[in-house]
Amino acid sequence: MGSMRVARSPMFVVTAFLFLLFLGISASPVLDVHFGADGEFRIDIDGIPSFQSGGVLFRSNGKSYGSQKTVASYALRLIRSETGTGIDTFGKYKYATNFWDADGVPGIMKIRVYEAGFCIFEQSYPEGLSTTNIDDRDGVITSFPSFKLGKIGNNKRGFLAYNGHFAGSQYITGLWEEEAASKLPYGLEGTGPIAVFSPERGGPCAILSAFSSFMSVNQYVDQNAQVLRFGLMGSTTFVPKNYTLSTILFVGRGINSAMQAWGDILLTNYKKDRTRSREDFATKYLGYSTAKGGYYYYRTEEGKTYEETILDLKNVAEESKIPIRYWLMDSWWYYKGLGQGVKKWEAFTGLFPNGLANLYNKTKWPVVAHNKYWTPDVVYAKQNGGKWNFIIEEEKALPTELGFWSELFNVPARSWGLVTYEQDWLIDAFQGMNCTLESPTFAREWLFQMAQGAGVNNITIEYCNPWSRFVLQSVEFQQVTSLRASDDYKPRNNQWEIGVTSIFADALGLIPIKDNFRSASPNHVVLQEEVRRAECKLNIDEYGEEMINQVLNKVPTPAICSAIELCNTKAGCILCEALVDKIKELMEQEKTVSELLQFAKVYCLRYPKDIDDHEPHRRLEAAVSTLSMGPVTPSDASNSFDRDLIMRSCREDGTILRPDVPAKMIDSAIVSMVFKDRFNGTEAGNIWASHTYLSGFDYAQVLAARSTDFEVFYEDLFKDNVTYAAFEVNDTNCLHVIGRNDKIALPSTDAITFQLWNLSPVLPSGWALLGETDKWVSVSSARFSNVSSTKDGLIVHLKGVVGENVTVAAWSKNGGLKVAHCVLPNFLATISFPTCQCS
Repeated sequence: MGSMRVARSPMFVVTAFLFLLFLGISASPVLDVHFGADGEFRIDIDGIPSFQSGGVLFRSNGKSYGSQKTVASYALRLIRSETGTGIDTFGKYKYATNFWDADGVPGIMKIRVYEAGFCIFEQSYPEGLSTTNIDDRDGVITSFPSFKLGKIGNNKRGFLAYNGHFAGSQYITGLWEEEAASKLPYGLEGTGPIAVFSPERGGPCAILSAFSSFMSVNQYVDQNAQVLRFGLMGSTTFVPKNYTLSTILFVGRGINSAMQAWGDILLTNYKKDRTRSREDFATKYLGYSTAKGGYYYYRTEEGKTYEETILDLKNVAEESKIPIRYWLMDSWWYYKGLGQGVKKWEAFTGLFPNGLANLYNKTKWPVVAHNKYWTPDVVYAKQNGGKWNFIIEEEKALPTELGFWSELFNVPARSWGLVTYEQDWLIDAFQGMNCTLESPTFAREWLFQMAQGAGVNNITIEYCNPWSRFVLQSVEFQQVTSLRASDDYKPRNNQWEIGVTSIFADALGLIPIKDNFRSASPNHVVLQEEVRRAECKLNIDEYGEEMINQVLNKVPTPAICSAIELCNTKAGCILCEALVDKIKELMEQEKTVSELLQFAKVYCLRYPKDIDDHEPHRRLEAAVSTLSMGPVTPSDASNSFDRDLIMRSCREDGTILRPDVPAKMIDSAIVSMVFKDRFNGTEAGNIWASHTYLSGFDYAQVLAARSTDFEVFYEDLFKDNVTYAAFEVNDTNCLHVIGRNDKIALPSTDAITFQLWNLSPVLPSGWALLGETDKWVSVSSARFSNVSSTKDGLIVHLKGVVGENVTVAAWSKNGGLKVAHCVLPNFLATISFPTCQCS
């Protein structure tokens, strides 16, 4: 970083704001609940009617009972109501309890309204319920609360609803009053937090979600009644005695702020420590990945085992001074059984001839180990000659004993360095079993036992490909520290777009994972025909019979290639589809399965296409991995690492220089998805912000990628009234000053021309710590432990590796730019500005 020019350029456009108005907006919304004599209620926010109840429902003995004619075929009878006040962990509340009867079967519905600004809705069944299931597993067999959809008063609100796989990454937005009934997601896949928000900056935002029984709850849009319902999923066959299910409605100001406060309530209720995830080894340090999209996914170095390949990687990393601290083993490493599930969670014969323990002893790299769903022929089950009780169904299996998980993790944790267990294919394991869909308790018990087993062995858990219900369920488990926040990586895709799922993950104390990335530039990528051919043959060895069976069953060619994992690159898809078409031709010649398999292997080895696996968005991939708070896991071939790019993310010892809060889409960018008329008819795109908190000051990072021209206001980033010095990582020689009456005018960007801004507060001395301007996050708590003002400068305390070269910049209006070059004499050092003295 050389000399720096200071400017209030067109990047920062001056506009006026009333500070008192800002303070007024910051006040918490007023929440009122009006109870009716018929068991109905209305919720007002800031005196405005906002939610109207839509009746009570529950099923018993094969019949549906409801409090309204539009709800069910049979009528519920309101026996009595109670109101009163109370106090608990969350403070004072008022409550209303309604006692309902369904032909002798009781149901109790209670609302607690807390002074802190939220409601808990509780449904309980003292005698249980029987014969409850319906034909629709996405429906509900109980309903409380429920909310009428459509126009209420003069409200004009938007909504954000988490939906689909990878932690609700297929989220849906829309206008609440006009579009909720037609667009809201529901059922197994669509149940998750719903944010109902005002378009005004800092306006009221209500968060609706389950508060308990996360794995068995559904939200359901009743199209006939135009009502949103919360209750047990439609496939539930019974409800045990004294079963209770809770839902929360929290009201805050601003989407991000409300989501964070909502998450705090859930974490407090289940006594989960938000900071636990920040110490997770796999997110704290630089790693290496062999996951899908990576160079060594189902592929080794030519003529070598995986053991030899990883040892070569270790040697290259040491020679290149790339401080890799652990590695991830993906789905290629264990034994698979029926339906390609996991038969035995042990290393496949020949991959590690001397064993994983020996590899760990040589590399000293701990391991993140992938797992899939259990197959019906799983060797650990008593039914198959094993030791443990499993429920085995037609396609999948699940263990039912805590001891199984404790024993499963014991040897890996003790002998070959297991630090994180990655449970993938969660959706398939859950929806592929009757026991998880019919019982209101079994799915939670499965995840509880897994977490307990991990805790006994002092390892953490990453949830991969979870629906939102899994994310919510994680609040009960200290061991679950991270989740995959987007789809699988492959070069050139846009799965780095995790800004919205990161809001959800961080609210519940989880690290949102972007997945691996290729760091190599096109000039360093190995483009060998043999590489793709070898990968093809490995996949045919594993999936060949399944592929031929799917051809026989006339499954479409693209679906076959996706299923057998040959489509992790465009070239791989081309190869696979050509191979499948050839097999279809040979089937007409009445070839045997063994003949077809042999042909497939030969075809792989003769395929003539060159492969180009480079990542054109590699800088953005590296930046997002860092801003997400990790993991940062390059996945290049051993001779293709870009060390300079990788080291922008970490210290010399591999510690990730990350923010304290992961990058999340800012409120106004979310609002622009719904209220485009407020933003010149366009959506903002990916405008994210992350934060580092140092010595009581807020250091922010702003990312714009695949975004339109957009103005970011001071209030979008900060709650204080401090002047900030800012620079963009692609132009560190130009400094900008932003006060609370300024806004940032960001240009249109794509995945290559993205912008990343670092903003540092100007301290009372007039100096701002700009930090390490050659890193993605210039001021990280992993580097700086304290900053303080002197009469005319700064004292900065930093940490790192003995002998590490660290360059730190600071600036003041009068003193200009100062750059200190410090070789750390110890693990800790101090820099004084403006003298730039290091000691």
